[in-house]
Amino acid sequence: LSQNGGRLAVGSNKESGFRGAVYVFERAGDSWAQTARIGGPAAFENFGSGVAFSASGQRMAVAARNGGLYAFEFTAG
Repeated sequence: LSQNGGRLAVGSNKESGFRGAVYVFERAGDSWAQTARIGGPAAFENFGSGVAFSASGQRMAVAARNGGLYAFEFTAG
């Protein structure tokens, strides 16, 4: 959950043959809407085993069990 409470990321590291994925949700009033699904780059990567946001919630780091760390930046539109 981002520090401001407006964005949530959920890792699913065993999805699609342990390729993994991260689902991103954004708050709209009292409800949440899925805004992105980011799939792991390779089988057995376990992408999404850890997720973290920057203080602003504009950047997200996603860990993979193979030691990989992936960085994403959210943009408008």
